Amino acid sequence: MNKECTNRALLSEIIQMAKADQVIKESEYGLLQELALQFGIGKDEFENLLYQKPQKAVINSHEERIDQFHRLIRMLYVDGEQHFLELDLLRVMGISIGLKPSTVLKLIQEMQKHPEGNITKTALLEASFKIK
Repeated sequence: MNKECTNRALLSEIIQMAKADQVIKESEYGLLQELALQFGIGKDEFENLLYQKPQKAVINSHEERIDQFHRLIRMLYVDGEQHFLELDLLRVMGISIGLKPSTVLKLIQEMQKHPEGNITKTALLEASFKIK
């Protein structure tokens, strides 16, 4: 999968998180636009992704998986509320991107220590290596 396809798939997964509670709020839409720009995805393609079936991203390295998990956490927190469907989807998506279930559990526990969602990628990465 080339970088352009990978970036579309990564954004598609984040869009899926934004839709978990059935509504994309303004704050979520703004974050999606910001991420689309970072991924080099144009406005028309971004708008199309909003209405397409979610794509599966292939992520090869642990650090890239943590980066994507961090983006998913940002989406979960951006609207100021955490719906139980979002938390469940975060768990499922963490496993889907290749993180071990025990790692996902540890990362969610670490995330919950930051109720404003301001956990850093570095903190997540460090927590992912503390699994016993």
